[in-house]
Amino acid sequence: MIIGVDVSKFQSSVDWKLLKSKGVEFVICKATQGNYSTDPKLVEYATDAHTAGMIVGAYHWCDPIVAADQQAQYFLDNIKGLEVDFVALDVEQQWADWNEWKNRQVTNLLTPQKISDTAGQIIATWEAALKCPIVVYTRTSFVEEFAKPMEGWLAQYPLWLAYYPYKAGVVSTSWDIFQTEYKPQITGPALPAGCSQWTFWQFTGGKFILPGVDTAVDVNYFNGTLDDLDKFVGIPAAAVSETPSPLPDETTPEVSSPTVAPEETAAASATEPVSQPASTSLEDRIARLEALARAHGWDI
Repeated sequence: MIIGVDVSKFQSSVDWKLLKSKGVEFVICKATQGNYSTDPKLVEYATDAHTAGMIVGAYHWCDPIVAADQQAQYFLDNIKGLEVDFVALDVEQQWADWNEWKNRQVTNLLTPQKISDTAGQIIATWEAALKCPIVVYTRTSFVEEFAKPMEGWLAQYPLWLAYYPYKAGVVSTSWDIFQTEYKPQITGPALPAGCSQWTFWQFTGGKFILPGVDTAVDVNYFNGTLDDLDKFVGIPAAAVSETPSPLPDETTPEVSSPTVAPEETAAASATEPVSQPASTSLEDRIARLEALARAHGWDI
């Protein structure tokens, strides 16, 4: 399995070259939330990670309080101009009142159908506008308890599942020790009903502080080899034109990265990957890197 990380503004400093040298092959950057928040690190992190030679994904926090069409377009507007290899929809919000969430006293819940319908409508809009893979982030326990109608369509998409098989507490360690002594003792997360495979697994939460990132960072597995990951995203990457829209004023609390909500316990999820493009040759990959080097004036 291939190692990757997901990041947002809550990781204020990242050394992408160091991460790449330690075997981190992909990153999933927070892009947007609802129709009101764009992560200020999106452009910097997506650009620098690509420059370091990583596969780059961008994710959107689905806020079912906000109209699906507005959220879908808001995300599309903010990834314009970025080399995005795949996108992800983060579905883990069941609360209908952000003040209750902030005070950790959630009583007003969204209906399961509302959560499912909002997520499905966002994905449908993206499918009409994008050619890259669309991934769904969630947890099996969340789907079972708060969004059961999602079971009717989740198997159509690759899943990025959250499940953390570790005891509580934060550990600061090296990448070498992390990948040997802290390797998960299970092969993957539990799957939602009707799904047979997971594609990405967020398996650490905010437990580990690792070289190259200034704070604890979520670490993820891709379920396959590096060649499989290249096939999944269809190297060369899908690029979107134009520039991101300006950062709006934020009036709603923002969630750091796909992770378990404060009042909940971690669980799992999974998906059956969509059909994947044919493999790209080594020559094509080298040509892509050479073009990137020329664009930045590097000697190769």
